[in-house]
Amino acid sequence: MGGGKRILSGENPYARVLAGDMRENDKYATYFPLLYLLSAASQWAGLRDYDSWIFFWRQVFFLFTLAVGFLIFHVLYQRRGAAVALLGFLLWLFNPWTLTSLMAAHPEPLPIFLLLLSALLFPKRPRTALLLFGVSLALKQIAVFAVPLYLIWICRDSKGNLRRAVSGVVALAAVPLLLSLPFLIWNAEAYLKSICFSATRYPQASSSLGSVDVLLGLQGPAARLPMFALMGLVYLAAWRRRAAESDPSTASSSCSSCLRP
Repeated sequence: MGGGKRILSGENPYARVLAGDMRENDKYATYFPLLYLLSAASQWAGLRDYDSWIFFWRQVFFLFTLAVGFLIFHVLYQRRGAAVALLGFLLWLFNPWTLTSLMAAHPEPLPIFLLLLSALLFPKRPRTALLLFGVSLALKQIAVFAVPLYLIWICRDSKGNLRRAVSGVVALAAVPLLLSLPFLIWNAEAYLKSICFSATRYPQASSSLGSVDVLLGLQGPAARLPMFALMGLVYLAAWRRRAAESDPSTASSSCSSCLRP
């Protein structure tokens, strides 16, 4: 609520980070702008006190939690049948992370839903998928780890057409860049430090849920290495699949041509 409230008051929600040390979290605005703009819009519409505001957003996040579950059910039902689909749906709804997020009214289900929907739509409606991905990224940085994956998909979808590849990258980045521009103009240092704070702060456990970096006692950039290693394997698998789906004699040249200036 604080970020939206500061916007309505004419304050920069990202300026608080300038007084910190980029290690300790003091309720800094670390999300991308769309979430704070939506918060400000809901307060402008009448949800001025915290109780009404949190009640509204808790329902929104709960609905998107269900929506993520239905997406999981749909995908698994198509590929593995009803039993596996139901198991996936229940595991998503009742795992400790989801339950903790719901109790704390965390916004993650909204960008996760848009990210999953984007991935499902990409094969048949790539432009719509890329815009949805941009909206997800403009809400929270969860989708940032899928950017290399989407670049691989864009490269594959463009089939060596540079203009098509550039158009895909523009569609991918348009929403977060346009929404970030006013805050970059307002105070670029505050905005960039706030966005980067998640990568430099001390690792923190959420309730009783310890992340890998907390369990290993890692701090700073080293705390992100396990996640980066896992994501690197995902990117490698996507790249190898792209190469396998291409003509072996042109797999390398077609991708290099779509990325060459």
